[in-house]
Amino acid sequence: ESGVARLYVYKCRNDPDTEFSAYGDWLRVFEAAGPVAWGGVWATQHPTSIEIFESEIQPGDLILAWQTDKHAAVGVAEVVGFEMRGQDRQVLLEAREEFPRPVQLHKLKKSTNPELNSVSALKQGKVATIYRTDHSEARALLNACSSRYAGLV
Repeated sequence: ESGVARLYVYKCRNDPDTEFSAYGDWLRVFEAAGPVAWGGVWATQHPTSIEIFESEIQPGDLILAWQTDKHAAVGVAEVVGFEMRGQDRQVLLEAREEFPRPVQLHKLKKSTNPELNSVSALKQGKVATIYRTDHSEARALLNACSSRYAGLV
């Protein structure tokens, strides 16, 4: 799978009263003219998310931007680098594709896209910040969103 972009599902909630340490609106990334520092280890307590931020995610990887308070995917961003926030590596993202309207994948998996039922990021359980996807999950997610990136993962 070399030369093929990896896709991660990155969940974010726009709620300053949240019990979590970080919150935000993906619109900030999609309305920016260039890279935006976004999240990282400091923004999560989930062990798998920390592992992804510390040692796995790389420039060129794609992010399916999930706005949890809208229960929807809102676009695709690309990891373009990192910057330090204190001792933590923070991800630099650049918008690549904002969907014309938020895509409510949970509704689609119950109706027109049953293949989404196997996507780990859409299953019940302890909420993580960022999720790995395998090739078939990435393709199913991006196809359901009618993303131009569906053929690149």
